[in-house]
Amino acid sequence: MPIEIIMKTAESRGFPGPGSRLDLAVCLLHHPHLPIFRRPTPGTHQGVIRVTELSFGVRAAQLLDQILEQLEAIDALEDLEMDLVDGVLTVTFDDGGKIIINRQEATEQIWVASPLGPAHFNFDATENQWVNDRSGESLVGTLERAFSEKMREEIELEGGF
Repeated sequence: MPIEIIMKTAESRGFPGPGSRLDLAVCLLHHPHLPIFRRPTPGTHQGVIRVTELSFGVRAAQLLDQILEQLEAIDALEDLEMDLVDGVLTVTFDDGGKIIINRQEATEQIWVASPLGPAHFNFDATENQWVNDRSGESLVGTLERAFSEKMREEIELEGGF
């Protein structure tokens, strides 16, 4: 059942009128787990919005947070510098090498730069995972290979993204 968010927007202004975007942004700041939508569901009241899908921005932010959380929990990686700033997760190794994971809003992709080379990932809703647009490999698989190669030991992520 979709979640409904009641917006403080006058029916006469419609959605997304001035002010309603701010109301939605405030709601998402307090409830970042909520999926958001692109336009109102036909047949709903103008002030009630059905939440049916995650926007790319929210999905990407959640993804980067999950990756960082999982990497920080791995003992073998505890001495690495990890920074998540403005949608870019940078992991710096002792030798100066880096693995960079970032979101690309224009293409709605996650990009990874690693010793394995560049890779671009699209979200596959049927598989509920990020998939390399060329090889079909999952983001989890790519990150495990990249970190394992760089650390010279097997690194496993829980996945879930």
